[in-house]
Amino acid sequence: MKKHSRALSLKRRLFLTMLAISILPVLIITTLASVNTYNRIYHDIIKVNTEGMNWTQQQLDSLAKDLKELYYSMEFDQGFKDAVLQESDGKGSFQSSLLIRDMLLAKLNVNRAISYFQISFADQNHEMYADRARVTIGEKTQARWIRPDHLQTNLFFIGSEERILAVHNIHRFPDRQLLAQQSAAMRDDVFLQILSTLQIYDNEQIFLINDEFETLMQIPAGELPIESLLGMHESSTVNMADDVLYTEQAGNLIFSTIGRQEPLSIIKVVPKSEISRSILPTIYTGIILGIFSLLLSVVLSAILSSVISKPVVSLAQRVKNIELESLVLEEDEKTSDEVKVLEDHIALFVERIRQLIRNEYDITLQSKTAQINALQAQINPHFLHNTLQLMGSIALSKGDDEVYRVSHALSSLMRYSMDFNERSVPLEEELNSLNNYLFIQKERFSDRMSVEFIIAPDVKDVLVPKLLLQPIVENAFMHGFESKSGFWKLTILAYSDDEKLHIIVKDNGCGMPPSEVDRINAELKTQHTGALISITMATEHIGLKNVNERIRLTSSIEDGVTVSSVQGEGTTIEIVCTQHRRA
Repeated sequence: MKKHSRALSLKRRLFLTMLAISILPVLIITTLASVNTYNRIYHDIIKVNTEGMNWTQQQLDSLAKDLKELYYSMEFDQGFKDAVLQESDGKGSFQSSLLIRDMLLAKLNVNRAISYFQISFADQNHEMYADRARVTIGEKTQARWIRPDHLQTNLFFIGSEERILAVHNIHRFPDRQLLAQQSAAMRDDVFLQILSTLQIYDNEQIFLINDEFETLMQIPAGELPIESLLGMHESSTVNMADDVLYTEQAGNLIFSTIGRQEPLSIIKVVPKSEISRSILPTIYTGIILGIFSLLLSVVLSAILSSVISKPVVSLAQRVKNIELESLVLEEDEKTSDEVKVLEDHIALFVERIRQLIRNEYDITLQSKTAQINALQAQINPHFLHNTLQLMGSIALSKGDDEVYRVSHALSSLMRYSMDFNERSVPLEEELNSLNNYLFIQKERFSDRMSVEFIIAPDVKDVLVPKLLLQPIVENAFMHGFESKSGFWKLTILAYSDDEKLHIIVKDNGCGMPPSEVDRINAELKTQHTGALISITMATEHIGLKNVNERIRLTSSIEDGVTVSSVQGEGTTIEIVCTQHRRA
């Protein structure tokens, strides 16, 4: 056995190992410092942003509160409310328009955050527009904004092409009928001034959204879709600090105030790359220390590896030339890895032993499998021939549904017998198949026979070899009842005793002499497990030997079949096997 390996020698491996060990503390210290720095910056970013989000949200809430008070001050003015009611009912006049105009201009002059007002009357096709330069009345340019029922309408924000609009619905007091929608176009610098205080890093993104999760403003304008962020408050990994939600998603830290259910909310996206950029100085320091340690370790590792490797090298030289198959010395192997030589030879020894055990197991398993298949194939087909004759007789003489019942029983029996997917089945399934066989026999022999089942409930799920009982019952008909006149009685009993299953098949047939019983029991007891049963040997008892051999193959050598009989009174067959159940 020749091997040509390029593996490193033990001396070199020791050198590299000690070199790595000497560098390891530096790497650990650098890693721990980097991790600690990362965690500190991570928590600092969370703290700073949650505090900033809280402050900014308070500014937005204050702005919304001011706008709400502005709208209520206009709506609580009875003259203004009456003028809006007249315009909505189509009864507007110059006086009502003048009153509305004066109110809008007055509010514009005291609130510098608003660019213009617009009032759209619900049941009319006109609207009023007012800015600091003019007031106009014209046709509607915007359809009414319809809100979901669960959202409030006293103040909500809508994003238009040019401005952010603060919208307020004016209702008739008694019946809550919508009279008009009043919108105030907010100046962009109002929100920019509030949101810009949140921005710490250049590549952060800040979203201003309304209570319908629509983006009103984005700083800076980017490609990150707001839709990917809206579900964060439903995530199982979401956290909360100071009433601000935050989580990690797609390499970003995401902060949000959505959960407060205010007219305006904020979402802020902070790339985690900012944290990594902050720990670069720590990493650079670790690299410098690592280079210094490497130079120092080279000398020490070279000396120590040479001293430690000498004994192992000597041992490897003594075993690496042993050939596994012949146990003789071979030509020297071309390898410099002494430990690998030892490992390979030990692995070959173990693999060789495992291979021998596997081969022996496979041979034994294949032999037993072939024996079981052969034993199952030896079931006497004579019964099927008689059944087919019976079906013809019934069809010819009676012409009723008995043919169906018999053919159904036969088809079930054949299907069960020909299914080789499972060699072991629950006892209950075996008894069901036996019932099909006995049904056909009852049809053959009319009222000459009776069958009694006494089955303990706790053994119905015990696994038994397939077609275990039918050969035994066939023997009862062929050898026990065939020469007996009068009424036939067959009893089948099953119960458990410790870990064993006992099945007893008893008939009141003609029985056997004691010498015949002793001979059969002796043959069953001394029958060699694994030997195929010849078709020509003792054909009158092939069913017993078949069942006995299959039990001993699948259960235990101590298990099997026992025969007892009294001539002229009947025969009892007892089957004993170890209890097994499906997992």
